[in-house]
Amino acid sequence: MPQLHALYPRDEVVIGGDFNALSTTWGYRVTNNRGRNLGESAEDADLILVKDLSCPTRLGQSPSQRDTIPYLTWATPSMVSLWKCDSSSWGSDHYPIWITLSGTARKINTKVLYVDWPRFRELHFFEIERHLNST
Repeated sequence: MPQLHALYPRDEVVIGGDFNALSTTWGYRVTNNRGRNLGESAEDADLILVKDLSCPTRLGQSPSQRDTIPYLTWATPSMVSLWKCDSSSWGSDHYPIWITLSGTARKINTKVLYVDWPRFRELHFFEIERHLNST
């Protein structure tokens, strides 16, 4: 996260994902190294954890497993106006997360001077073949 912040120091950021990092800050009973490092990295990048700790993002799969919060959202403080997880898992062991962003989107105008279409097609077909061969 600090590297991202260094690349875009004035931009607003939202980062979400399954970090598989334990921390008492986001509802776990213990903090592991990954959780400690993640929390410190977010703090160094001036990001806040956007979370409702009463809402787990993963449903425990057995009586010995408790519901957990592996899915986290980090953001520039002014970026997120609403964060909530759905009350239904829709049949999954994960709850959908709904995020409403603040502010307005910027239109980015770019002008492409040159496109290497043969190279694009080569890479595109390579990815399609790789996907087909992996299934």
